[in-house]
Amino acid sequence: VESLRGRNCASVLQRPSVVVQCLLLPPELAHITQRTTPGAPTRSSHATMAEDDLTHVVSKYLDRHLVIPLLEFLQEKKIYKPEEVTKAKLDVLKETNMVDFAMDIHRELYPEVEVPEAMAEKRLTVLERFKQLNKDSKPIIEIFQNPDVLQQIEDKIH
Repeated sequence: VESLRGRNCASVLQRPSVVVQCLLLPPELAHITQRTTPGAPTRSSHATMAEDDLTHVVSKYLDRHLVIPLLEFLQEKKIYKPEEVTKAKLDVLKETNMVDFAMDIHRELYPEVEVPEAMAEKRLTVLERFKQLNKDSKPIIEIFQNPDVLQQIEDKIH
């Protein structure tokens, strides 16, 4: 596993004060850290929830689009620092075509900074591709919107 490269896993696992999230954590979730100080004498419910959180394990097997709702859930539950979850969400979104959402998150994180030009250019590219795909699929959509064709399909199924 890449995230373990150069690390002594046994020593990490033997020291309970070390946040084990460094193991198997996908790069887009690297910002997330526990809200409470590891090894603190009292354990809040947030600390317990953070220790039991499997998002970092599950997310590496999910499509990026499915990781977003998990991060929103974590943000709502306030298990981690909100700005860290928001940064992780932005990192995940950067690799998708959900450019408008990524731009909104960027504005939320950095209100004083203009949206990067690369995001604006990617938005134009995504919109052009969307238009082209709509144009290319229009004949097929028209076929399936024809009531006669739909009836023929239903007759074949039944």
